[in-house]
Amino acid sequence: MRSFALTFIAAASALLAPPPASAAAQPVVADLFSSARAVRVSGDIAYAASTAGLLIYDVSDRSNPRQLSQLFLERSGSFTLEISGHYAYVLSGEIVYEAALLRIIDISDPFAPRTVGEFSDLMESRVRAMRVTGTTLTLAEGNAVTLLDVSDATNPTKLASLPIIDEPEQIVSLALHDSTLFAAWVGLGGDALTGGVTSVDISNPSAPTPISVFALEGTPNSMTSVGDMLYVGQTLTAVVTLDASDPANMVEVHRIDFPLTGEVDVYAEDNRLFTAADGQEYRIGVFDISDPSSPLMLKETQLTCQVIGMDYDAARSATLMPCVGTDGSGLSDYHLTQSGDFEAVASVFAPEVRDAKVTAFRTTLLAVSDGLLAVRSGEGGRVEIVGRLALEQGAYRIQVVGERAYVLTADNTVAANGHVQIVDVSDPANMSVLGSLALSDLGAVYTSKRFFVAGKTLYVAEPEGLIIYDASDPAALQRLGSYETPSVAENVLVSGNRAYVNTLRWQDNFLHVDLYVINVREPTRPKLEGQRLDLDAANFVSDMAVRHGRLFMLDAGQGNPIGVAGDGRILVVDVREKTPRLISESPTTPSRNGYAREIHVVGPVAYVADGLDGVSVLLVAGNAAPKFLRAIDTPGFANGIWVGVHGNVSVADLSSFQRWRHFRTPR
Repeated sequence: MRSFALTFIAAASALLAPPPASAAAQPVVADLFSSARAVRVSGDIAYAASTAGLLIYDVSDRSNPRQLSQLFLERSGSFTLEISGHYAYVLSGEIVYEAALLRIIDISDPFAPRTVGEFSDLMESRVRAMRVTGTTLTLAEGNAVTLLDVSDATNPTKLASLPIIDEPEQIVSLALHDSTLFAAWVGLGGDALTGGVTSVDISNPSAPTPISVFALEGTPNSMTSVGDMLYVGQTLTAVVTLDASDPANMVEVHRIDFPLTGEVDVYAEDNRLFTAADGQEYRIGVFDISDPSSPLMLKETQLTCQVIGMDYDAARSATLMPCVGTDGSGLSDYHLTQSGDFEAVASVFAPEVRDAKVTAFRTTLLAVSDGLLAVRSGEGGRVEIVGRLALEQGAYRIQVVGERAYVLTADNTVAANGHVQIVDVSDPANMSVLGSLALSDLGAVYTSKRFFVAGKTLYVAEPEGLIIYDASDPAALQRLGSYETPSVAENVLVSGNRAYVNTLRWQDNFLHVDLYVINVREPTRPKLEGQRLDLDAANFVSDMAVRHGRLFMLDAGQGNPIGVAGDGRILVVDVREKTPRLISESPTTPSRNGYAREIHVVGPVAYVADGLDGVSVLLVAGNAAPKFLRAIDTPGFANGIWVGVHGNVSVADLSSFQRWRHFRTPR
């Protein structure tokens, strides 16, 4: 028997082993691209960089932008792009721990863009901007400007890399005028932040030469240029206008104050300057810069989301803006009047995709920022939306039981005013809310699921403990019983006659994770069967799964008030006895950067939606500690996961919905 078990585990590892590097995995479905970060317009075509990839629109009829195509770009999320000739240059890897990648995409056929080249010899998460002139592409890479020869799009090669400031300074933005490159940078060392603009002669791209440095009073975050003039957006202070007609002697000619404002993203074209301010309110200002030394404020408009990476077509007075908010992102077209007013022309909105579950009707339900979507696989890697249900709150988590979906909704990402919505999904084209249950606030981010459904019984983790409801009539839920826990109940999972409830207990300035095993054979009289205190110190527990007497628990953080990004872990607990026993605690990824958001266990394999690390695939056979097998490297933030009986992996990535057939689940 032992020999068979070892053979089985070895076979499972082999089935899930990474393919050769040349056989990069691709999803069979990738759609609903959200998180638009930058847009560029060329004639009647608009190109948008989304976290999930490239979107191409026909904007010849501005009132009706028509999507022509989309290109999924796996791995690091895309955040900016430039268009030159028949190519789109897309830069990925802005977030910490993400690999920086430059993709070169042939866009000669806007209906069928294709990646033809890639450059990856770049600093992790420290490439912030790029500019293209002719066959030379310049990158802001850490403290250096890096120049690439892109004359052969299939084989971009490095020409030179010139450090212009000392480490750990960071170049944040670039501008070009003729053969002079201007790099705006932030000084991260020393007692205080500093900033400046350095001019560089790139007339010989193989030997760039620094010219001069202009020291700024504040720290820059963006820069744009028109002719000889540079416009530098600074954090908390101002937009500074520099006369750079003599790159060796740049001179400040004007300052527009933006006191106590976050970042100011600037864009200029022709005689218009746009300033998108990120503060308590999102404001975009329009300035007439016919006289750069005396910009004239025409209008300031308050928006509902942050504008970044915009573009302006002066000939048509068309302003295209990627607008990023808490509900997703949009691409909006505004007509700019002579007086600086924005007149809405059209908008395309894509919600965040937060969770995905497959129904018995071969339909996938998606929890999105504005409700519930029912989708099926369509043609060309797209999905067919077969039904929509608008909800008054954003949807975060889903559990499907028969013809019903139970949906966790809330007002925001800290789960304020949470509800469990009970939805009839028997006809995906006509979904309807049958009933709703208001939840008490936990005062934490939306990491916990809060509920579990078995048959027609609804189990809810509330601050005071476990509450059990008869959900036979969703419009009139009947409370059956409850079990009071000593500390705040966060999640509940039910298997057979047992409910597993995790709590968070504050003690000695740390949050401690406790586990209670409650017998729910009689829902009106639940009783404690076992408990285990101090399983871990963590900031939250996000999900649980149970199989063959072992409970798999995901948590993250060290339990202190500060918290930490990532640090996701999987705990394996033996729950066959009355007193649960901790078998192992392991990071969900070797990098320890996973976020451990949701788990789905199929056979001896656990699939973990792991935030920025994509999907982590772990071998969880026997009592051995989980073994990391590989990752599905999604471009965004893997938040929800579902694995079908045929091994298809559905991922809600915030930036998009994806379905992968890359793995076979061993049996």
